[in-house]
Amino acid sequence: MKSLVLGGFLTALFFCLLNANEGNYSAVLLNSNILKAEAVAKINEIGEELQQKTGVYLGLAASNDANLSELRQLQSNLKTPYVLFVMSLKDKKVSIEQNGTESFLKGEAILENSVYPLLGQKEKHYDAALLNGYADLSDAVADHFKVELESSIGNANRDTLNFMRLIFWACVLYFLGLYVYKKIRKKNVK
Repeated sequence: MKSLVLGGFLTALFFCLLNANEGNYSAVLLNSNILKAEAVAKINEIGEELQQKTGVYLGLAASNDANLSELRQLQSNLKTPYVLFVMSLKDKKVSIEQNGTESFLKGEAILENSVYPLLGQKEKHYDAALLNGYADLSDAVADHFKVELESSIGNANRDTLNFMRLIFWACVLYFLGLYVYKKIRKKNVK
């Protein structure tokens, strides 16, 4: 009985040590309290799976105090191929630095579709913008290598934004049509 308890204890200790080593992967190189803990955890999860499946490291650095050129210097420590997504609130700029992925990763398009709309709102949603941008970058890399990321957050935000645009333009067309209809009807009544 004593050996059974000791064996169970050693097994539990082994699994605790094994789990303690998980989570050492860090895609978030710098975070000046911009990202919430949940966003950091999700980014690390996506980044680790992406690197395991494609060999591409996707890092993120966000700072209140560092300027963009200081954040770009972080790439000197990265192994090729890599993508570094940086945001400097001091400079009010975001950028995508890459080495080994230039031929297929169009970072500016991802910034325009995923990051800039959230940063352009009255209330700045930095963690949402960074998480969406990071997720879209990882999806673009995964698509190039024809792998599917289980940890991907998908296109839910982009789909929602496109749906809102569709509703907006449908309302504009409806009211424009209603206006024209009333003008024509009023003209025919006279």
